[in-house]
Amino acid sequence: AASWSGQTMTLRDQLIREANASNLNFYILDPEGIRRETAGALYWVARETGGAFMGGNFPEQSLRQFDDLSSNFYSMAYRPQHPEDSRYHHLTVRLKKPGWYDLTYRDGYGSLPVASQLERALTTPDASMMQASVIPISVTPGEPRNSGGKVLLRVAITVPLKGLQFIPTNLGSDASVNLFISVFDADGRNLGVQRFITGAHANRGETTDHGELIQNATLRLTKGAAHTIIVAVHDQVTDSVGVARRRLEF
Repeated sequence: AASWSGQTMTLRDQLIREANASNLNFYILDPEGIRRETAGALYWVARETGGAFMGGNFPEQSLRQFDDLSSNFYSMAYRPQHPEDSRYHHLTVRLKKPGWYDLTYRDGYGSLPVASQLERALTTPDASMMQASVIPISVTPGEPRNSGGKVLLRVAITVPLKGLQFIPTNLGSDASVNLFISVFDADGRNLGVQRFITGAHANRGETTDHGELIQNATLRLTKGAAHTIIVAVHDQVTDSVGVARRRLEF
């Protein structure tokens, strides 16, 4: 059996917690089989994030297994009694009656507001694009401008008003949103996340089926290098999210 150092196990546990806090499942396909030193760590990373480790020399069988696991299951949910305390909470699930069941669940979850979870996910390109996207959103770049060896790029984030939830007020109705823009270099390293808290207003009698919410942002990019921009919107009323990606190179 492979022996793992305390540092490796700590890194594994940190990865599991980060994945669970971002609502990610790991389904790991390893075509080199299960006789590898890393198999134990990969198994627990997948298992404790509610996914599965599929180690074998036949990738087509692993893909069929993934299809079965991701489409045939019962899912349960509950609402914790404690408030959002920004802490990590462990989970334990037990069956009342014995039987031939495969019980799969996360090791725990991060008790974070949806906006904080989304901001965390936006620091990783794959995690951000795995978010459920139901609100239309787009990013439109302007003309780049050179500044001290860098490129200053002004972008406009656009969200259709019909995708937001408006709440009646004394003066009409308002929608409140969080907007994010995350930038990655060509190697997938995150260069920063900007967050804007903004909203839209409609006077009495005005429709919210037309029009757009537009937020401008300025990015500082490396000249001659490729960048990936991921933008996201979070509706503060419904907790609905929208995510879009744009690749840029100057």
